[in-house]
Amino acid sequence: LEVSAKVGEEKVIVSPRKFGAGLAVFTISNQTDDTVQLAVEGPTEAVSEPIEAGGVTDAFKTPMEEGAYEVSAGAESGATPAELLIGPERKSSQNDLLLP
Repeated sequence: LEVSAKVGEEKVIVSPRKFGAGLAVFTISNQTDDTVQLAVEGPTEAVSEPIEAGGVTDAFKTPMEEGAYEVSAGAESGATPAELLIGPERKSSQNDLLLP
């Protein structure tokens, strides 16, 4: 699942905010004047590589287990963290035939 995250000076915004458990690929836009690291804290914890000021990355992938999460710009950031709610695992559509 593709997840977008915007790190601003005042807050972190994540979209979508609710989705099913499984692998999440974060595209992160750093809109601050500082280098940041996106931190995901909850049942699964992960931290991205540093993202330069004004930079964008889509290389942050992490498995998300069911539960509530806080997504922040790291301990040194004053930005308000975003909240994520992860539901039951998403059903795979692999090997499903699509018909018109």
